[in-house]
Amino acid sequence: MKHISKGSGLPASPRPRRVTILALGVLIMACLSLTRVILTLRDWDFLSQQAGASPLYLLLTGLIGTIVGVRAGYGLWWMLPWGADFIRGLSLVYSLYAWLERLFLYDRPALAPAFQPLLPGNWMFLVGLNLLLLVWVFWTSKSIGEADE
Repeated sequence: MKHISKGSGLPASPRPRRVTILALGVLIMACLSLTRVILTLRDWDFLSQQAGASPLYLLLTGLIGTIVGVRAGYGLWWMLPWGADFIRGLSLVYSLYAWLERLFLYDRPALAPAFQPLLPGNWMFLVGLNLLLLVWVFWTSKSIGEADE
């Protein structure tokens, strides 16, 4: 029997709203990674002349982010059994990647004329936000396992 949403006459979504929001957020991150790939390919010559990250690094991390993000979004959208574990692992790996990149690549350029602190000025806010998002992702992905039972 199909469940009908109140007032709309449309079938109710089989997934909780927070899972839908998480899936859309993951797909947006995948689109941003795809944009990184496209812009890296378009501006390869310019990026090769800059002192920052190598265009190859930007291309590979963009490709990995796109592929993994689409897979995670697909698993969340269709509430597949492996989707919950996949998004939990991905969120931890992505947090580690983002912090390592922030600490060692972007906030400490190779040609800095003066000493720069290892942590950014707003690091306490960033850590709090990161922990809050991780807790939300784990709480949201827990509802995927509960829906299967």
